[in-house]
Amino acid sequence: MDTAKHNLYESLKAILNARSSGSQSPTMRKAAALAEKTVKKVDAPRSKRQTKLFFAAKDQWHKDGECEIDDDAVVSTSKDGAYVQAWVWVDNPSR
Repeated sequence: MDTAKHNLYESLKAILNARSSGSQSPTMRKAAALAEKTVKKVDAPRSKRQTKLFFAAKDQWHKDGECEIDDDAVVSTSKDGAYVQAWVWVDNPSR
């Protein structure tokens, strides 16, 4: 997990800790519910199907410097396939 993702993950865990220490405003409850859902998703291992689709995406689309798929990319599945998180390079536009 890269530094930015790690920091976000730790921030979400801090929200959950704040909730358990008694901060129960409506905003905190909403933030804590979202944080809990996100932390569970990040902590959950990929299913066999998600792993297969992840490697299919890497084989089909990954090209260094153009379209890169990190090892910890999110894989969001449906019955017909999946979206796999990727980085796409875009040059600065000419002026």
